[in-house]
Amino acid sequence: MLNSLNISNVAIIDQLEVEFGQGLNLLTGETGAGKSIIIDSLGLALGYRASSELVRTGAGEARVEAVFTGAKSPEISQIAEKIGFTYDGELILRRRLRADGVSKAYINDAQVNVSTLREVGTFLVAIHGQGEGDELLGAEGQLALLDAFAGCASRVDKVSTLFSNLQILEEELNSVCTNERERVREIDLLEHQIKEIEAARLDPEEEKALLQQRNLLRNAEKLRELSERAFQELYAGEDAITGRLAEVVSLVAELSNFEESFREKKNQIEEAGYQLDDAAASLRDFLSRIEADPARLEQIELRLDTIRSLQKKYGDTTEEVLHYLEEAKVRLEGFRGADERAEGLRKELEELLQVYENESLTLRAAREGAVPGFEKEVMKHLAELAMEKAGFSVALEPHPRGRTRRGMDRVAFLISPNPGEALKPLAKIASGGEMSRLMLAIKSCAVEPRSHFTAIFDEVDAGIGGRVAEFIGRKLKRLSKLQQVICITHLPQIAVYSEFHSTVIKRADEGRTLVDVKALAGKDQIEELARMLGGEEITDVTRKHARELLSQARNYPEDI
Repeated sequence: MLNSLNISNVAIIDQLEVEFGQGLNLLTGETGAGKSIIIDSLGLALGYRASSELVRTGAGEARVEAVFTGAKSPEISQIAEKIGFTYDGELILRRRLRADGVSKAYINDAQVNVSTLREVGTFLVAIHGQGEGDELLGAEGQLALLDAFAGCASRVDKVSTLFSNLQILEEELNSVCTNERERVREIDLLEHQIKEIEAARLDPEEEKALLQQRNLLRNAEKLRELSERAFQELYAGEDAITGRLAEVVSLVAELSNFEESFREKKNQIEEAGYQLDDAAASLRDFLSRIEADPARLEQIELRLDTIRSLQKKYGDTTEEVLHYLEEAKVRLEGFRGADERAEGLRKELEELLQVYENESLTLRAAREGAVPGFEKEVMKHLAELAMEKAGFSVALEPHPRGRTRRGMDRVAFLISPNPGEALKPLAKIASGGEMSRLMLAIKSCAVEPRSHFTAIFDEVDAGIGGRVAEFIGRKLKRLSKLQQVICITHLPQIAVYSEFHSTVIKRADEGRTLVDVKALAGKDQIEELARMLGGEEITDVTRKHARELLSQARNYPEDI
């Protein structure tokens, strides 16, 4: 429900906070006090069209904030998930409108498009009496109200679920079958890539070994020269190190005969000689292997080119190329199984479509059966609301799109406000007051479960009074047991049925016009009702009349 509305710098409103309660909320006050501006401000918060003329004179921008509590809605949850704002049942809708006409919208402190604000608003509030935002002007809203009267909520839910499942299947089938040529091209490409990678017989360790071999072959002559010189200096030359070391061993051995500590040094030098012999043997072996081999070098270069070519296409390393190979095999298998999967989906879709059509036809039959009773009930309520000469009819026909979330039907409410006039869609006929009373008449017959949390009636009392006003008050009271209702009225016969009665007061302060809202109870409510009854002059007679009206309203049986 709408918990509170905070308004800053809108028209003649400087700063205003209006609180609302569950049930029937009535706003009263003298003509021009600012009651309609409050509704216009709420419209801003709901994403309705905005005009810079709404910004208070001298202010840089207008700001409106509407706080909703207990607003559990799967539709809003989907929007929140898609757009990315937090939603746990409480919603704060904000709108800022600059004097130059630029506006910004927010939901729970997350900036959103005005269109998103409007979309969310449709699941929170219906404003009756204004063209913009009235659900009666939309075919879907009219169908929802007919379904509510017919008691079709469970059938509509079933059809809606089937429709969603159909959409999912159709999207999956389209995904599988989209662009057959592209799928064939993708299969050819994957087959070529797999064949190319498998033909290379890659080994993750091969590249490192090939690089080492290539390095040796590229530098064969220089390596041979260096190893030959090292071998000669160490072992094979006339003045080789190993030969001279043998002389050193002999000299140290002779020294050890005189100085015993040299025996250990002799052993150390002999051990060094053995190590040098091993090094010399390694050099000799290396020399025997080193030779220029242009043919082998060319083979290595070609193999490295193959590896590098694959890495450029499929991954930076051999491991990544092999990983791509496994992924390509999986994708190819998926593409090859697409025909079989598509056939299965077509069969499943055909079966589900038949179930959907059967359920939609059952729903249509329930709607057709409910139309005569619905028309009769609406006409009865219209007569009670001073529209007894109006004609009302429901046109139910196949939907031009065929399948929709609410079945295969489209509905239009047709009205003729005056005798002799042809029935026409109500959006083209009804005035603000007629629209508001027509909505009240229809909602007195049925309210769709989960439709709107808050219904607002503006101009509902236009051109009526007395007994009709009483009927309006009672109908609003009964409707408020099903959903929160907010109504602007000038008639005390309506105001007495309120659970939350507030008056809008316009006053002057230092040359500026200000607007206040005062919650009424007890004597204050009696005074306001007396003012509505007698005008500026409030007497004991009008007060007594106000008390009598209030007493009658409170004693009126709510189930009638």
